[in-house]
Amino acid sequence: MPISILPVCYLIASVTFIIGLKMLSKPSTARTGNLIAAAGMIVAIFATIFLYKYNGKSLGNYKWIFSAMIIGCIIGVLVAKKVKMTAMPELVSFFNGMGGACAALISMVEFDYLYREYRTVGSLFSDVAPLGHYLAIIAGTIIGSISFIGSMIAWGKLTSSPQAAAGSAALSSSRASRPWRRLGAPKSWPISFPRVRVASSQMLPAERGTPGRWNCRRARTL
Repeated sequence: MPISILPVCYLIASVTFIIGLKMLSKPSTARTGNLIAAAGMIVAIFATIFLYKYNGKSLGNYKWIFSAMIIGCIIGVLVAKKVKMTAMPELVSFFNGMGGACAALISMVEFDYLYREYRTVGSLFSDVAPLGHYLAIIAGTIIGSISFIGSMIAWGKLTSSPQAAAGSAALSSSRASRPWRRLGAPKSWPISFPRVRVASSQMLPAERGTPGRWNCRRARTL
């Protein structure tokens, strides 16, 4: 019966993920939503470690699994304690990139396992695993790689690294060499438009005692 509990644990974890993502949309409930999603992830991890079986065998390698979990927890706690609030976007980008890298690596390892099974059996790939399994591997590799590369680029830009600065300079130079620049178009047009300024006092006509329509006309002519 333990194998029948595993899908239930995955279902509970999925529900907690959905609830956590929903609560992350509001600052007042973001902390609680993050804790709920983390609890669901813990349920999914331990259910996979202790309840999953393949051909009647458990995963094993508990020493490697729990050693990696302990090291990761220590690093995560230290980084979260030392990070400044102004550096939170960089930290989120970095963690998101690590998640994408994990997804891509897991897909690659799974394909390597299926390939070794194929070499052992000597049959078609379809005999080793169904087509949907291969599609999941391909999707995990592509999405994980895109997430990792995009997150690392965002992390580099947010941290103002030299590589990001060089990339920004290259982008600026490419903008300067656009076709209309080579045709001799001026960088600034000799046309001056009136600047529109709307003060906070003008946005509250009830406090100033003046009609709002008069303030709008005045703002357009400033």
